[in-house]
Amino acid sequence: MLGRSIRIENGISVGLLAFSTNLLIWTVFGKSNLYSVKTLFIAVIQEFNTIRKGQLGKSTEQNEGIYELTVTQGVVKIYDVNGGQKNERSVQPDGPTQILLTLVGKSDQRQDLKFPLSVGQKWTYKYETRLLGDKFNQRRSAEVDVVGMEQVTTPAGSFKAYKLINNESASSGSLVGGTSNVTTTYFYSPETRSIVKSYRVVDNNPGTVETELIKFTRGIRASSILQP
Repeated sequence: MLGRSIRIENGISVGLLAFSTNLLIWTVFGKSNLYSVKTLFIAVIQEFNTIRKGQLGKSTEQNEGIYELTVTQGVVKIYDVNGGQKNERSVQPDGPTQILLTLVGKSDQRQDLKFPLSVGQKWTYKYETRLLGDKFNQRRSAEVDVVGMEQVTTPAGSFKAYKLINNESASSGSLVGGTSNVTTTYFYSPETRSIVKSYRVVDNNPGTVETELIKFTRGIRASSILQP
C-alpha cells in the first residue's frame, strides 16, 4: 500500500501506473529505520515491422512480420504480434532473435551499435552463424561506419537519427562454399534508443529486408516512500 509521500517523475499520475500491472517491476532500492523506498518501472515498448521485398535466398533473417520489444531495466523481451495476439519468443544465441535484439543494441552476437555513437566512428566485429538448412556455419566479418545524422520518418513518428552502414562479408565453412557481401543501412534514434529504420541488401540478389519502427511507448519511472 502506498504511504503518505509520493513522488512521480515526468508528471505521470499514480492512477495511470496502477492500470499497467502487467508491465510493472518493483525494486527495493533502500531501507532505513522509518521508511523503505521502492521504485516502479514501466517498460519501454517498441513495435517493429519487417518485410522482405523481391526474391531472397535462404538466410537467418526469417523475421518477416510484426514484433514487439519491451525493455525493462536492460532486460529485453520479444513478442510476435499477430492481430490482437502476442506470443513471447525465446531468445536464442543465433538466428532471428539476435537480429531483433540488434534493433535495441542488445545482441550478444552482433555489435551493430557501439555506444556512445558519434559521426565518423568506425568499428569491426566477427561472428559465426548457420543459415537455415545448412550443415556448416558461416564466418562473418563486419565493418560499421557512422556516416552522419538525418531526420527519419516512420509510422511511429519523426526522429533525428544517426545513419550507420554495415558492410558484412560472409564465407562458408564448407570446402565448396563461396562468399557473399551484405550491406545494411540503418538509423539509430537517441530518443527511442533503438534503430528506427533499416534496409539490408545482399550482393547479386534482387531482394531486400526492410524494418521500421511502427509504435513507440516511452518508459516511465515513479518512486514512492512506504511507511512500515
